[in-house]
Amino acid sequence: LSLKNLQEKWKSFGFKTLRADGHNEEALYKALTAEHEGQPLAVIADTIKGKGVSFMENNPLWHNGRLTDEQLKTALSEVANGKR
Repeated sequence: LSLKNLQEKWKSFGFKTLRADGHNEEALYKALTAEHEGQPLAVIADTIKGKGVSFMENNPLWHNGRLTDEQLKTALSEVANGKR
């Protein structure tokens, strides 16, 4: 689903808008704590669906998929070990 230029839409409503890597805690913290001089703040967190799990990453079938016990074990291991 394309939302076109989401950042420009928020700006048109008077929001200060920032983008951040949604997988980077430091980047998110910096964006969420940014000065916004009395304006409302919108933070757009860019993310990748299923990031870090080999069989899920960018695979829309996992939007509402159900894991087997073995898939859960693999996914947890890959995320914990930072593989991919």
